[in-house]
Amino acid sequence: MGWVGLVAAGLGNDRYSAAPWQALCISGLTLGLLWHRLKQQFQQPFPQQQQKKSLLVFLAVAAQAYWLMGGMIPAGIREPLLSQLSAQLSIQPISSSEWLSLGFFPFLWGLLGFTGRLLQWQQFALAKTTAKVGWATGVFLILLGLSNSFTAAMSLLLCTITLSVVLWCKLLVSGDLSEKSLALIHGMGLLTLAAWIHYGLVGLSIAGWARVCLGVAIAELTIHFLIGCLSLAQRRQRPRAMHWQKSTGLAGIVLAGLSYGLMILSWAEHAPWLWLLVPVTLTCIAHHRQALWPRAMVGLTMLALVMQGAWLTTWPIAIASFAVGTLCTGFNSRIWRSYWVAMFTLLSGIACITSGLFYGLVIQGGADTGWLWLLGVIEIAALWLLQRVLERRSGDWALIFTRASQSWGWVLMVCFLGIATLLVSWLLSDAVALTGSTQTTVNNAIAAAILLMAILVESIRYRPSGWHYVSLAWTAAIVVMLAMSLQGMGIARMAIAILALGFITQIAADIWVIRRPPYRLSWHVIPIGYAGLGLWLAHSSLQLQAGLYTLFAAMIFCGIGRRKAAFGPLSYIGLALISIGAYEVLVYQMLQASRGQPGDGFTLLAALALLIGLTHRYLSPWLCRYLQMPLKNLIAVAHLHWVLSTVLLAVAALAGLSQPHGIAIWTVSALLAASYALSAGNRRWSPLALGMAQPGWTISGLVQGLLCLAYDRFVWFPDRTVLLTWGGAIACIIGFVIYRSPWQRWGWPPRPWRWLGLWLPAATVSVTLLQIPTQSVLIVGAFYAWMAKQFDRVRLSYLSVLLFDWALWRYLNSQGWLTALIFSLMFGLSVLYFAAVEPHFEDLSKRQQRHWLRILASGLVGMTALYQAEVYSPMLVYAAITLALGIGLIFSGLALKVRAFLYVGTGTFMLQIVRVLWLFISEYSLLLWAVGIVLGLIFIWIAATFESSDRKSLAV
Repeated sequence: MGWVGLVAAGLGNDRYSAAPWQALCISGLTLGLLWHRLKQQFQQPFPQQQQKKSLLVFLAVAAQAYWLMGGMIPAGIREPLLSQLSAQLSIQPISSSEWLSLGFFPFLWGLLGFTGRLLQWQQFALAKTTAKVGWATGVFLILLGLSNSFTAAMSLLLCTITLSVVLWCKLLVSGDLSEKSLALIHGMGLLTLAAWIHYGLVGLSIAGWARVCLGVAIAELTIHFLIGCLSLAQRRQRPRAMHWQKSTGLAGIVLAGLSYGLMILSWAEHAPWLWLLVPVTLTCIAHHRQALWPRAMVGLTMLALVMQGAWLTTWPIAIASFAVGTLCTGFNSRIWRSYWVAMFTLLSGIACITSGLFYGLVIQGGADTGWLWLLGVIEIAALWLLQRVLERRSGDWALIFTRASQSWGWVLMVCFLGIATLLVSWLLSDAVALTGSTQTTVNNAIAAAILLMAILVESIRYRPSGWHYVSLAWTAAIVVMLAMSLQGMGIARMAIAILALGFITQIAADIWVIRRPPYRLSWHVIPIGYAGLGLWLAHSSLQLQAGLYTLFAAMIFCGIGRRKAAFGPLSYIGLALISIGAYEVLVYQMLQASRGQPGDGFTLLAALALLIGLTHRYLSPWLCRYLQMPLKNLIAVAHLHWVLSTVLLAVAALAGLSQPHGIAIWTVSALLAASYALSAGNRRWSPLALGMAQPGWTISGLVQGLLCLAYDRFVWFPDRTVLLTWGGAIACIIGFVIYRSPWQRWGWPPRPWRWLGLWLPAATVSVTLLQIPTQSVLIVGAFYAWMAKQFDRVRLSYLSVLLFDWALWRYLNSQGWLTALIFSLMFGLSVLYFAAVEPHFEDLSKRQQRHWLRILASGLVGMTALYQAEVYSPMLVYAAITLALGIGLIFSGLALKVRAFLYVGTGTFMLQIVRVLWLFISEYSLLLWAVGIVLGLIFIWIAATFESSDRKSLAV
């Protein structure tokens, strides 16, 4: 605490007070005490942390004492001297704190000297702490003086000198310096140089700083180069030379990047060639055999050449830049034998030659720009010729330039063909007029394209490849289209010309492969490309030839698809294009027509789909051999056309047809579609069933035929009376013939035909339901009754019962005889017939169900009779009918041994008797009682007799 008090007392005293010697004495006393303590700690083992604390306090008091010593100079001398120096050395006034940044350097030097002494005393930990304090003091002094240009430059200079001396002393002691130390002193030197330039050239612009950075960068790179000129043995003897070479190289690269940024900020104030000094310098360094980073220098050279693009504002500087780039990367390609370096070299050379010729011939000579087409082709030829020359040489360098020249030739060719394609597209637009300059451009393009074709032919002869063939085909298409555009021919003629090219290339490839198999991939691609282009041109507008062109393209697709099994989808595309082309021709013709119904158009489309399907199906043996397609796939395509035809026929029927031609065509088409389905269902004619089983095809054909007959029934038979009168009988005859025909022997599944034979009369009746005469209904009913008996199919008789009921109902209704009782008798008797003959009720477990069904049917008749007796008059007549009905049911039950009839008859009879007796009881009550008793006894006897006989029969 005593030492802290002494330090605080010293710091609390004013530096410029009247008696600074008091504080200085205190500081001196404190330093003595602290030094004595430090010496004790040196001699005796004290903790290292305590020694460091004592050292830091000692250094702090020393700094305070040094600071107080400045106050010993009288103010009358100090202030004028500093003011005069400030006026002479700096434009800006130098403040006391800025002077302090310079005045404390002796203290810094003392610290460094004290560090040396500590090292001599072998106090290495304390020496390291003192050195850190010295480093911190130096940084603090630099920062303190940065506000003034003079003090900043001077402090940096003093720090650099101090650091140099320290490192020199270290070199003398240890014999070597680390790479980081040299990099540090190098950086301090550069900062010092920048500070003195800033001090000496006040107000230097950004452009000036850019030039300074560029100059220093080149100087650093030059030093890097010169150090590299030393022999390897000399550099190994002097490791510092290697460190300096790395440091100058990195500094030069960083300064070059900084200078480029500053040059971009002041772009207009620099000569366009100035930046070219950097790639040239980098090339010289990279090309030296003792260079540290040759590949990195090559990469930086290419980057610097790319960055030169910001100053390509005039043709001369562009030519010069491209020339420099070609030379630099040409030399560097031997250092870094990379494909991309070779590509960059050739790119620079191509750009230099092209820009030079353009500037000389077009800009200066006034030549037409059309010669650029020929120049591009000549450059392509030159690159491929260079490729051939280099192929004859060995080595990595020749190999990479061979690949690069081939690649650039391919890129230039693609660019040429792309631009030519854009020219063709521009000419095909309606807004272009062929003026003199346009014709000249087109002529030059055609000449260049023809020259390119010759070059490609020669390349194919020398070494054929797929992209050569594709490029030749592309070029040929461009020549044809440009020539036809120049002659004013339309797009339609271009389309046929392109399709003709596709057909020719397909046939040529097929003929060539006969002699020299196999096919090249490009020989498949080229005809397809021509076909696609022809289709696009043909469909640019609606015209008659579009469908024909589609058919032509379909032939090409089919021709390519047949070559390999893997190309099968192309054959299907070809078949689809055949259908589409045929539809296009038909639709175009229909659009030209002025009359007809919408359904007529759909009918024609359906007929065409059916015709195509029939063609595919019945010409399938020949088509399969040509298209190399499985038979089942071709049959599936035919079936798809049949489905399309069926759908279109349905739409046509709903849309409406014209008379008589529209309906006639529709009828023929529908019958053909039905015949198609029926033939597909015959196992003899179509052993391979696809999509559906043979019964399914047969049913589809029969349904189509029936629908066609139903739709056209009054078209084929204008006399509706004859059709309505005899339609049912005719249907019965036809149905019987169909049912009895040997369809299995003829190849069809019999079930669909028998169903047709059974239900054709019913369908005929249903079609003419409201207009068919009663005799036709009876004939159809008799037919189903006879069929049920003849073929032992009981359930067919239900339909005959229904038809008979309907005929009876129509007759009674027409005569006015239809009553509720008659209607219930018709319904009840029909239900009773169903209960009597239905095979379902023959099982013993089902007899109770039959019993209840009979009760319901007979009960309905009895209740209806009772109701009719109540509401109709004369009441006694209808009551007598009810009684007779009840007695009839009773005797029927007794005769047929049916309990339901007996129960319902007894109930009906007794209810009607009770009702009649109720009405006459007031007049003949005694007689009615006697009659009732007698009748009751009779009925009781009858019931008892029935029950006993029923029990005997059950027991048996």
